[in-house]
Amino acid sequence: GVSADETAQGPGVLPEGFGDRGGEEVELLATVKAVRSKNLPEVTDEWVQEVSEFETVDELVSMLRHNMNEMAKATARNDFQDRVMMDLAEDLSLDLPQSLIDTEAEASIHNLAHRLQEQGIGLENYLQITGQSQEDFIADSKTQAIRTLKTRVLLEGVAKVESIEVNDDEVLEAVSALASQAEMNPDELFRQLESDGRLDTLSDDILRRKALEAIMSGVVAIDEDGNTIDLEPAPADSDDDNDFDSDEAKLESDSDKEVEESPEE
Repeated sequence: GVSADETAQGPGVLPEGFGDRGGEEVELLATVKAVRSKNLPEVTDEWVQEVSEFETVDELVSMLRHNMNEMAKATARNDFQDRVMMDLAEDLSLDLPQSLIDTEAEASIHNLAHRLQEQGIGLENYLQITGQSQEDFIADSKTQAIRTLKTRVLLEGVAKVESIEVNDDEVLEAVSALASQAEMNPDELFRQLESDGRLDTLSDDILRRKALEAIMSGVVAIDEDGNTIDLEPAPADSDDDNDFDSDEAKLESDSDKEVEESPEE
């Protein structure tokens, strides 16, 4: 091992996308500034009572297992929905104007650049890191734009056929949820959205979500043996464990288809 203030040296390879030197073999030199270890507390019922609302270790473990289960299930559910919508969008024959595709792609690139900027990353650096050329990036953005537009048309069509509507209470509920996430006053956020003309956009998002729910109500996930996989969230008071494998999911629709740190001596 290496102690604090000692230097370690050895060969390495720069990652792809590291400017013009990506993939180049180099000699790496590193100085260890400090060595630390974590002093973990003993997990006892007393410790659990001190740091949580639970009384025993078993209760805490049960809660953690349940939460991890639900997180995995939510990930699988979102992946499944994405696959369903991707398949449906690909099957949708739709002649989209090139100007509409370009506008959607430009908006997507602008949004990505804005998110990267918030993290201190430029778009050119992002392309280098991901190993993409500007031409490939733009082409991929247009492909994604087509899929996005098709999905939007599909969801709005389902909403129309199923007579799905959005009422004022649903908009207010969505504004309240957004305000909670942004730690804002709901009334203030409502006025801001109204002033910016974004309430209609929010309403459209709710409409498409409801249409997606309508579609997914007719689709089930099954494993390789044909057994139904439960991807629905557990009731709030349920502690049941749910076993599933998202990698084995395939499509079938009803219609056929925390610790203390201390320096190490």
